[in-house]
Amino acid sequence: MKKRQSEFLGRVGRKNFISINALLLIVNLMVFAIVARHPERIAMPDEYSTIAQNIAFSGKYTRYPVPFPEREIEQTGNYMKWVDRSSEPDSIRVPGYPFFLSLFYRFFGYEKRIPVFAQMLIRLAVVNLALLTFYKVFNPQMTILFGIASALDISSTVYTYYLTSEILFTFFLIASVLFYGKFLETENKTNLFFSFILSGISILVRAVAVFSPFILLVAAIFKDRKGTLKICASFIIALSLTVGPWVYRNYRIFNVPGLTAVAGFNMFYYNAVGAYMMKNPGSGYEEAEPALEDKYAYVLKSKNFINKNSFEKSVILGKLGKEYIMENKLSYAKAHFKGIVLSFPQIAGPIMLLLTGKFRGTGIFASFLFRNQTMGRDFSLSVLFGLYNLLLVFLYLMAIRGFLNLVSKRREYNNLNYLVFFTMMYLILLPGPVGLCSFDRFRVPVMPFILFLSAYGLFGNRREGSVIVQDHCEAK
Repeated sequence: MKKRQSEFLGRVGRKNFISINALLLIVNLMVFAIVARHPERIAMPDEYSTIAQNIAFSGKYTRYPVPFPEREIEQTGNYMKWVDRSSEPDSIRVPGYPFFLSLFYRFFGYEKRIPVFAQMLIRLAVVNLALLTFYKVFNPQMTILFGIASALDISSTVYTYYLTSEILFTFFLIASVLFYGKFLETENKTNLFFSFILSGISILVRAVAVFSPFILLVAAIFKDRKGTLKICASFIIALSLTVGPWVYRNYRIFNVPGLTAVAGFNMFYYNAVGAYMMKNPGSGYEEAEPALEDKYAYVLKSKNFINKNSFEKSVILGKLGKEYIMENKLSYAKAHFKGIVLSFPQIAGPIMLLLTGKFRGTGIFASFLFRNQTMGRDFSLSVLFGLYNLLLVFLYLMAIRGFLNLVSKRREYNNLNYLVFFTMMYLILLPGPVGLCSFDRFRVPVMPFILFLSAYGLFGNRREGSVIVQDHCEAK
């Protein structure tokens, strides 16, 4: 590992490498200075915070404070209202991020700025892991560009200062790809095992990664078909050690060997709601949710449903959501596609909430796509972030070009390139209507992959002196 790092620093240049990290650190410290003065602007899902506090101070994994406060009883307005409102254990969130937060709460109390500072350092580590992972397809100039672009990426910079799981998830995801790259380089299956381990941990941070280990598995088998049995054994052992205990815990408590109860709720309150919105033009999330609840009130208000635990309710809601989607296949397809498109440019709102404490508009693109977003409101901000969104579109187009350049010829590291591409597409495509119903759900974890492919799209024809060409010549 040290030899590879030394080789990397030698080719990129120590001064350039330090400059990249310095730029990244300065940008983050500038934003942190603003955030530190206004900790009330550090947004976070209530479930994460409450679970973390309960883990830290009571040792219980539950989303509701212990003891249970009366004010929580009145909460309504989203799918969480169907989950058991008690201090009993639940599983609406996977445990990775709550446990991460609980470490800071345990030693520093309920102070949000400390874990935010930790996330700032984790993001610095993410960029460096990405550099170490992808430098083999870069010439030094491309590597420097990748580092600078990562340092200045507004979306991941902003989400560093929200207590949500994106940054920690990205760390484990990129680390798993790094170890996979080392497996390709050394053919040492220990590196592949660690890649599966880190991928399993990423599932415990964000359930959206549930299929990412299978992408690693398929890629590894294509690379080493003769070692299929060892690869599969390594895969099973790694997931048994990481995800297995959590699944067993849920089976023991809820009699369901599942990962999280959120899946069925998402199917009903994001996917089915998205289909409803497309079927009824002009309707918003606020109208669609109660409309579906009224449609299936005979189930949701029945004693049989009310007496179920959160996992059992999730299964029922998932079936109802699937039923509605199958009845409205075309509307759902439109919702899924539109949700994917809209998940890319949404970043203006979170930035303004963080910097000013107010939610101001969501960008000029939204003004054209949604009737309730008027272009006259915060016009200058809409133009500013509209320009940033245009820059993102350019990067996305370059990413497509980069992928085409990478796979146009047989190369030593095409297996890694395909892994990067399909992991990125998986994270983009899976959420679907979430981008339609929840307007600021930019999928931060895909940005390192997009920037990687964009850099190659911009400079992919400049192969003179590239690491791949040098390695290929050395091999000959």
